[in-house]
Amino acid sequence: MKCAMCDNPKKLKKTRISKWYKESGLDNIYLKGVIEYRCDKCGETYHSYGDMDQLHRLIASTLICKKGRLTGAEVRFLRKALAYNSTMFAKLIGIKTETLSRLENAPKTELKNEALDHSIRFLVASRKAMPDRNYDIHDQLINDSGQELKEIHMAHRSSGWRADIGSGHEACL
Repeated sequence: MKCAMCDNPKKLKKTRISKWYKESGLDNIYLKGVIEYRCDKCGETYHSYGDMDQLHRLIASTLICKKGRLTGAEVRFLRKALAYNSTMFAKLIGIKTETLSRLENAPKTELKNEALDHSIRFLVASRKAMPDRNYDIHDQLINDSGQELKEIHMAHRSSGWRADIGSGHEACL
């Protein structure tokens, strides 16, 4: 790797360091084993974090299992880790976009509402547990879609209980 800031023809010096991961938006994430590249000529530094998706999944998993309520900064991190914009995320957790904005912009303040805290944790856990799954329920909540049901028909088959397709509806999961 060569320096992008100066004309130094030499390869950058590579070392393993530990550093606070402020780029996450959280002020309490400490990473060990980060590769740092430093230019001997101009002093510019670059960092390599490895598999960022894996790192963010691990941070998200750690956050949803922590004791105490989530903070605004943690909510923002989790929303971004799920790749939802604020409008979609607010809709999924059942609050207004403005309310989510207020929560996220009070980074050190813990959520006051326990049900909201749990809702966010379960949303993240459902996505994390099955990353390749089709999230019809998320789409339904975001789009206010789904089916109106007056009757729910279930049929028992050799493989077990299933929604009765002939009744005009299927389970979303």
